[in-house]
Amino acid sequence: MRLTRRQAGLAALASLLPAASRAAQSLPFTVTDGRIAISARIAGAGPFAMILDTGATAGVIAGALVRQLSLPVVGRFTSQFGDISDYTRVTLTLSDAISLDTPMVILDSQDFLGDSRFQALVPASLLTAVDSAIDFDALTITRFDEAPPDRSGYVPLSSSFGPTDANTAARPFTTITIGPNTLQALWDTGSPTTMELPRATAERLLLWDDTRPYAPERFSHIGGADSDVSRVIRAGPISVGPITYDSALILLRADGQEESVFGLALISTLNIIFQVPAATLWVVRNNRPQTGIPYNLSGVSLNQGSGQLIVADVGTGSPAFTAGLRRGDLVLIPATMDEVYHLLDAPVGTTVSLTVQREVGPVPISFTLTPYL
Repeated sequence: MRLTRRQAGLAALASLLPAASRAAQSLPFTVTDGRIAISARIAGAGPFAMILDTGATAGVIAGALVRQLSLPVVGRFTSQFGDISDYTRVTLTLSDAISLDTPMVILDSQDFLGDSRFQALVPASLLTAVDSAIDFDALTITRFDEAPPDRSGYVPLSSSFGPTDANTAARPFTTITIGPNTLQALWDTGSPTTMELPRATAERLLLWDDTRPYAPERFSHIGGADSDVSRVIRAGPISVGPITYDSALILLRADGQEESVFGLALISTLNIIFQVPAATLWVVRNNRPQTGIPYNLSGVSLNQGSGQLIVADVGTGSPAFTAGLRRGDLVLIPATMDEVYHLLDAPVGTTVSLTVQREVGPVPISFTLTPYL
C-alpha cells in the first residue's frame, strides 16, 4: 500500500525522523490481511490500530481521529504535486519503551487506508531511523540505539536507503533478480503482493506480453481500484541475494507508477535487520511459507458504462480466452455487474455461462473456472 500522489511528496515536512531511544526496545505486531498491524497510544488515548508501511515517507492520520482527540493543526503542507494538506504533530506511544514524536499528515481514512479498522499509518522511519530488526517468526520489531544487532546467520543485500535528505523517512531498496533481469525494488510492507512492476519496466523486461498467460486485475489500493487493467503473471525465479523464490506470481501494474516493489507476501518470509549507518539490509529465511497473489480464475475484466457491460480484457490462456470471449464484447446475460461478478467469483470447477452481443447477434459462451497460471 504505497501513498497516493496526494501524499507522495511529503519530503518538506521537517523533523520527520523520530528521536533516537537509548537501548534495544521491542514491540509486537501482527500480519493482518496483508498488512503489518501495530498499535499505539496518542496523547494517552487508545490504543489505536495502525499500519506499518515501509513504502511511506511520512506518517498519516485519519481526520476523524484528529477531531476525536482535538489534535491541533500545526501547519499546512504543499506536496511536490501541488496538493495541500494540514498536518499535526503527535507522540505515538508504541510500547512501554518506544515513543515516536512525529508530524502526521491529516487525511480522511478512505483516502489513504481504505480500511476502517486502522486510524493511522506509521512510515518507514520506525525501521530506518536507527538500527532495527523485524522478526516474522517472533512477530516483533526491535530497535537498537547502542549495541548493534547480532547478524549471525544473516546475509547482506546490495541495498540503499532513500531519499537521503534529513526531512523524510528513508525507504529501503535492494537489488532483486527476476529470471535473467536485475532491478532495484522498494521493500514496501504496505503492499500485500509478492512483487509489483510498473508497466514500462515490465515491457522492458518482456514480461508485459499479450502472448504470455496472464490474469487481468483491477488493482485495489489506497483510494480504491485503478481504472486501468493490470496483470498477474507467473514469473521466476525471483532471487534476493542467495534466497530464491521459484515461479512466483507477480503483479504488472498499469497505473503509471514508477517504482518496482518487493511486497509483504515475500518480505514476510524473511527476518530482516536494517543496518542504518551502512544503509544495508541483512536477511535470513524464516519459517513462514511463501504465499501468492489471488487472481481471477475466469480471465475476464469488465467495464460498466451507460448501462452496458463491456469486456475490458481477457487474459491470454484463461478459460474465457479459450472459450472465445473477446475484448469489446457486450455482455447481455447476466445483465448486471453484480450478477456477472457473482458468477466469476465462484469456486474452482464452476461453469460460467454468458451471452454476448456480436455482429451476428447474441452468442452464448461457457467456460469453467480453473487455475491457469
